[in-house]
Formats: sequence, C-alpha cells, structure tokens
Amino acid sequence: MPETLVYVGIAVGFVQTLAILGGGILVSFRLGRGTQRVESAILLQKELFKQAQLSIVELKNEVTALKALMTEVALQKVAIEQLRQWYDELRHGEGYIHPLRSRPVKTTG
Repeated sequence: MPETLVYVGIAVGFVQTLAILGGGILVSFRLGRGTQRVESAILLQKELFKQAQLSIVELKNEVTALKALMTEVALQKVAIEQLRQWYDELRHGEGYIHPLRSRPVKTTG
C-alpha cells in the first residue's frame, strides 16, 4: 500500500507539472495572439497617420489657393469702388476732367 501512495504522489506531481506547462503554453499562445493584434493596430495607426499627413498637406495647398483668391477678390473690390467713385464724380461734373470750381468761365462777347 505505501508503494501505491508513492505512485499516486508521483502521478499527482506529474499531472501538476503538465498542468503548469500546459497553462504556460496556453498563456504564451494567447499573449502571442495579443501581440499580433497590437502590432496590426500599430501598423494601422501608422497608415492612418500617413493618410492624415497627406490630407493636411492637401488642406494647406487649398488654404494657400483660397488665400490667393481672396486677395484677388479684395483687390478687385477696391478697383471697383475706385471706378464707382470716379464715375460718380464725372456724372456730377467733378473729378479729373473738370475739377469743382475750376471750370472755364464763359464770357459773352
């Protein structure tokens, strides 16, 4: 009977060792899968970051073009206002052609 207890003890120890090794293998397998997920997530983030950088460059180019367009429109607005002012002055007989109070005086003779 004592020999049987020894064999049972050895068997229990062997089962415990297998359980520990099996658990370690299972944990390492799951960690490996988790690491692969993290690596794929990092690669995805890098790709999204590159796309975001390209979008930012495109937006900067569009803002530059919009800035040039707004400057052109502002200059056109100033020119239009100047032309309106000259037109109003000419319509009232003032301005470059006949400045106010400097019209030639008609003499009757």
